[in-house]
Amino acid sequence: MDKVWGLFNMTKDKAPSGRTPRADAQQHIREVLARNGVDPDQGDTVGHGVAAAIGAIQAFAGEKGARRVDTVFKDPEVSQYYALPSNHPMAADAHKYIAQKELEYWQKEHTQKPSQGTEAALQFTADERVAVQRGFAALDSYGRMFNRQYQQEFNPSGGYAQSTGPNAYYTQQSTYASSSATPQAGAQYPGQKAGTPPKKGNAR
Repeated sequence: MDKVWGLFNMTKDKAPSGRTPRADAQQHIREVLARNGVDPDQGDTVGHGVAAAIGAIQAFAGEKGARRVDTVFKDPEVSQYYALPSNHPMAADAHKYIAQKELEYWQKEHTQKPSQGTEAALQFTADERVAVQRGFAALDSYGRMFNRQYQQEFNPSGGYAQSTGPNAYYTQQSTYASSSATPQAGAQYPGQKAGTPPKKGNAR
């Protein structure tokens, strides 16, 4: 719990001038999902989980302390895993790889220019980041299912509730279905050694 409260120190940091890294990262993930035939507004993939976690931080911190974190999530080596369904055998390793890459980014930033924001970002280990990503993915999925059920039972005119908050991308929907998308062409199996790029010979 102390670590969760510690995240609020991020709100004391500065937002990058003229940039919106967290919003840009979420938009990039949406675009990757769409290119792979996955509806960005529904489904249960690695990308949905990562984007939901980013959106949760943006909800209370905005862009404060974000620096250039979008470069991590836009990296092609990271982006290739977004379309993996959350129940895919590769999903756990994909989440771990993404979490480790983000952790390495914040370690470098903290070494070069420490702040309350970088200190807050470094509170979580790679494994804890994975739990956060997957936890928010589950909450996001349940939230959308509840939204659908609520509208079916209490909205006589049909349609679904529209969210206008930071996570609007992930709450607006017309139907709900679990994604069965496959990774984009050329996707590689996440490296077993944390922080190392996936090896080309290990695709599954």
